[in-house]
Amino acid sequence: MGLFLRPTVLLSMLLLACGPAELRLPDAVAARSTSGRFALPLGSSVAGFWGSAKNDIWAPLRTFTMGPATLLHFDGNTWTPITGPTAMNPRSIWGIASNEIWIAGVDADNATVVIHFDGTAWAPMAVLPFTDDNVHVLIYAASPTAVTVFRGASIQQWNGSTWKEKVLPNQYGLRTTDIAGVDREHVYFRQTDGTGKLSKWDGAEVTRVEIPSDQPQRVNGNSPPRGFHSDIASISIARDNNLWLGSNGSEVRTWDGKQTLGPVLITGDQGPFEISGVSGTANDVWIVGKRPDTTGCVPSGRGGCSVLSRALAVHFDGSTWTTIAENELSGLADAVWMDGPDSAWIAADVLIHVP
Repeated sequence: MGLFLRPTVLLSMLLLACGPAELRLPDAVAARSTSGRFALPLGSSVAGFWGSAKNDIWAPLRTFTMGPATLLHFDGNTWTPITGPTAMNPRSIWGIASNEIWIAGVDADNATVVIHFDGTAWAPMAVLPFTDDNVHVLIYAASPTAVTVFRGASIQQWNGSTWKEKVLPNQYGLRTTDIAGVDREHVYFRQTDGTGKLSKWDGAEVTRVEIPSDQPQRVNGNSPPRGFHSDIASISIARDNNLWLGSNGSEVRTWDGKQTLGPVLITGDQGPFEISGVSGTANDVWIVGKRPDTTGCVPSGRGGCSVLSRALAVHFDGSTWTTIAENELSGLADAVWMDGPDSAWIAADVLIHVP
């Protein structure tokens, strides 16, 4: 609890030394070079990363077809496909140690499937009943006896021997889209129910979280989104338990889980930044996701147009932002895993290593 409540020391030092303005990501920043590349099978994407070391990283693959899950493993030199223990389409991965890794997904009947790695082999852990048609299945493991699966308005928790379900009121058609776990009593998740609000799961109950905001109301009409407001586009967590929020007001900021927002870390003029993944610490962090491509649009009905999204992959070393060149990222950036100081694996249509 103490670690969770204490603001990140490094981030505080940055605020004192630099001030918020120097932490903004400019429109154009220096591009980082990439080295290793691994082409994903056609029609697949990475559901997430988790690793215990630079030579022990797992990445389950999402596909358009249903069959035995394909789990990629990196041994420090090569990504090797490994066949999972059951037919499923993985959606989320979370680990505690090299012998305590969990993956959740769906099967052909749209039931929630959970598998577990004990350091030697993957094994099925559960087939949880179908709850709704929500494809977002998210898992967080605080410990071997506190594993939580979120899907729609259903929360399933493993206590080491049995699963117990908590069903939330679903009058608005809840869809859980993002999760960030600090410990078993502080698991934050984003749901879409007409807004982009956050809630907290403490292992027994769910409470709505009030996010500080300089613009609490959603911007609509012809006014471009701006500022930071309480409609959140995405949430993720770094290794120092620092929470990262992408606002529908076109900003990315850190949040300490209480009332304190960090400085504006990324800002833009149009559309929200949707964070797909964060990995690192306050002075060595990677952020991937998507942002609107304002250079063009796809024609839509009634003479309007739809703005496309483009990949966002950036690194912050405590004072300087750098970005991955767009021609290095084929497709949208889905996940990131920092595997050492100033280096990371990024997943789009291919896996690339930086530097």
